[in-house]
Amino acid sequence: MTRNSLRKRLRIVILLVCLLIVTGAFLFYLNNDLFQTFRDFILLLIAIPAALLTDFFQKRNNFEDALRHLWSQISSSVNEARQYTYRTEASEDEYRKILIGLSRSIDEVRSVYKNLGESKESIGYYPFESLKLMYELFGDLGFGQLDPVKAKHAREQLDHYWKNFKESFLWEFDRPEPESFNTPNDYGDRSKNNFMKWNENG
Repeated sequence: MTRNSLRKRLRIVILLVCLLIVTGAFLFYLNNDLFQTFRDFILLLIAIPAALLTDFFQKRNNFEDALRHLWSQISSSVNEARQYTYRTEASEDEYRKILIGLSRSIDEVRSVYKNLGESKESIGYYPFESLKLMYELFGDLGFGQLDPVKAKHAREQLDHYWKNFKESFLWEFDRPEPESFNTPNDYGDRSKNNFMKWNENG
């Protein structure tokens, strides 16, 4: 369940709870007998939104677990492809292994996301085209003696498309800012930043 899907469903649950509250208040002022009957069933009525919330958050957790697994697979295959561009010579086996890894990453996206606009009548559009372009870039490198100029150009394009991919893919994760951090940048509360530069003299 995506972040937006969860938000939409939470709004429905909130509306349902508000409806129960308004109904209870209305019956309280309208008819005491009806209100007593409503009160007798209130635990059962409250169980409905509670069960919905449990189901929604369970689906969200399962979706995030699938995304993390997918992210690990994709980042590994892309980084292997990028490191390959620093090689001056590579075997066909090495080349095929990385190519298969990228191809597998493309296919595994389809196990988590459906295509944009996908329907019975249309196959739709692949949601992360940058991943396909990285596959094509790497495929053009080949194996054996690698041209360093061509490899450098491919690496620059890989970095570009990888950045594009990360910006869109990682948006779906619920990633909090760390409470304690380690960065040379002058950011936030300095008491929470434990970064210290290396001092060769101790």
